[in-house]
This record gives sequence, structure tokens and C-alpha cells, in this order.
Amino acid sequence: MRYQPTSIFITGASSGIGRALALKYADENRTLFLCGRNQKRLEAVADLCRRQKAAVYTFLFDVRNQEETEQAIRQADQIGRAHV
Repeated sequence: MRYQPTSIFITGASSGIGRALALKYADENRTLFLCGRNQKRLEAVADLCRRQKAAVYTFLFDVRNQEETEQAIRQADQIGRAHV
């Protein structure tokens, strides 16, 4: 049996590979922490994941900013163990 994480932290979730991963992992057994720079696109992906019954939290920041990245990881960890 393959390991199936229940909490996943995804950067770049508003487009491309990040978006694809978010949609692939979205289901009722998962909590997704979706991160991106574009709020409108990020919320659109979050809504699609919620329709698939995933618990979704969004974080708007640029991963090039180390302080904002660390803060988002800490917040996600407080909500639920995130697999980064």
C-alpha cells in the first residue's frame, strides 16, 4: 500500500504543476494548504478543490520571500501537520 498524505502544502498552486497537484490531491480525506501570488487564480483553484470535498487553506505570498514563506509554513503547521 502506498503512503497517502492527509495534509499537503503546495506552492505555486494557482497555475501549472502546482494547480495540477492541488486538483489531483483534492478529496474528502485531505487538507490542502495552497500557496500562490495571484489571489484571484489561487481562490479559483481553492474553490475547485473544495468542490472535491478537500479542506483548503490559502496563503498569498511569494516563495522568494523567506520570511513570508516560513510564516505560511508555521501557520499551516498550527492548523494541521503539513507535509512540505
